[in-house]
Amino acid sequence: MRREAVGLLAAAALAIPAQAAPELAPIDAQTLLAGSPLHVVLGGSDPAGAGLSFEVVTSDPELLAARVLEGNRSLRIRVSGYGEMVFELFEARAPRVAQRIAALAESGFYDGVAFHRVVGGFVIQGGDPGGTGAGGSDLGPFDDQFHVELQHNRGGVLSMAKGGDDSNDSQFFIAAGPARHLDYNHSVFGQLVTGEEVRAAIDAVATDGADRPLEPVVMENVEVLVDGENGVLVLSAPEGSTGTAVVTVAATDGNGVRVERTFQVQISPDTQNSPPFLADVAPIVTRVDTPVTVQLQAIDVEGDPAFYLDEQTLANNGLAVPVVSGPDLDYSVDFETGLLTITPRNGVTGVERITVATAVQAVAVDYQVLAVTIEP
Repeated sequence: MRREAVGLLAAAALAIPAQAAPELAPIDAQTLLAGSPLHVVLGGSDPAGAGLSFEVVTSDPELLAARVLEGNRSLRIRVSGYGEMVFELFEARAPRVAQRIAALAESGFYDGVAFHRVVGGFVIQGGDPGGTGAGGSDLGPFDDQFHVELQHNRGGVLSMAKGGDDSNDSQFFIAAGPARHLDYNHSVFGQLVTGEEVRAAIDAVATDGADRPLEPVVMENVEVLVDGENGVLVLSAPEGSTGTAVVTVAATDGNGVRVERTFQVQISPDTQNSPPFLADVAPIVTRVDTPVTVQLQAIDVEGDPAFYLDEQTLANNGLAVPVVSGPDLDYSVDFETGLLTITPRNGVTGVERITVATAVQAVAVDYQVLAVTIEP
């Protein structure tokens, strides 16, 4: 009896399937431009369904910094006849942009909207319900948002399309490859993590002379989700540095089962000289007829000098002024330091708007329209 019971237990044990291990796709050797952080996709799979956690180690931390992004939601775009693309949103570094697109997706705004512009080898663009490239949402335009780590330096970058400075709304594009001339002009807010074959198929569609697909390419459904399997690794190196480092990435499932991938990173200087951009300015509030000062900050990736322009300086140089201030508000910006001085006059109250810009010499490269609240 005892032997028979043992035999039955052994047979039962053999029938219990082993827990499948998590998977992590191989990672190719990477070329990193020092000063241009690179986002590397971590393609994971967790048969257990509990989600993966990632760890990363670099052989030379002083030369190469590496971290895996955490806490971001993702955007899934189902394209009729093509399949799905999933993007990790960069909510921590471009929250204004990522949250706008996520809100529109959750409202169903993009469902049934076409990619109206496809420039093979460059971008696929969508987000206009009218399909002309001139439309947007009822939410209206919002300001650009830039971060020194978010550059158009690889394929699959998700970025905002716009008609002019700070005119973002609902339209976005997916880059086919590096497009560095777009850095700090268009706001990057995500990275393609799965569905590269879908992006490539759309990139290859036939188009007319206006870059419009001959056959409609339609977003059947766009939704926000939490992706517990894939990840994005950020690699960065100090400006001007060179060398080679080895990176090891580990993915661990909820049962503690671990899988690793190791790859090499070749680091060389970045020859691209990016323009400066203005950091976001906190709300400006003052009282009636009371001057207030605000310190503007221009950010330049390479550390080159950046300068500051106000409405009068812009006009004197024949440059566009998006918003002209009212007659009862005086303001000026120190060209070199960026110290902004605002003086309301004649008892004016309410909200006034002013235009400031950062510049290379006297050529404006990034405007901001600031609201000034004047309390009684």
